[in-house]
Amino acid sequence: MLQQKHISERLDDSEKSKVLGLAKEMCRRPHQSNYKKTISTVLERLQLLPFRKLKFSSKSFFDQNDQKLVRSLKAKFGQDAVLVFGDWSAPNVKYQEPTRSKGLIRMLKKNVFVAYLINEYKTSSHCPTCENELEKFKPVPNPRPYQRKKKPDVLCNGLLRRKSLSCLEQQTTGIKEDFGIAIKQPY
Repeated sequence: MLQQKHISERLDDSEKSKVLGLAKEMCRRPHQSNYKKTISTVLERLQLLPFRKLKFSSKSFFDQNDQKLVRSLKAKFGQDAVLVFGDWSAPNVKYQEPTRSKGLIRMLKKNVFVAYLINEYKTSSHCPTCENELEKFKPVPNPRPYQRKKKPDVLCNGLLRRKSLSCLEQQTTGIKEDFGIAIKQPY
């Protein structure tokens, strides 16, 4: 680390020799924590962080978490589980943790899981059986206080239903015929 140009420019010869001496002593006696504290105080004065050490520890923690996820998935679903993911991906956002979509799928495939991707376009706004659009139907109080005088009630944004019951009737009769069970009609 002392051989890097931007670090060696900030240190004079006495500080360099002090850090090197502390590093040699730390290698000889690794269990004594006072050497680590003195080196960290010197590095704090330089406003340097041991980035390689931080990178290595973060990578090892990621790998441990990945292996823990693989073990729990194998325990819960078995060795021959098929995992289905949506193909949604988003760019990184400032101050937010990045989403693990492609890296997660790649890691699961390395660990002998079968993973499929489904195109998620319009899946929440269209019926899965007849592919007709779904509609908003429930009026709720307006969540925007400054617009409550103009529009006291608005349609709930996340709650959708089918526009026609024909699709639902076809679906329930098919289930009745396949499984021989009675289903209560919703309306």
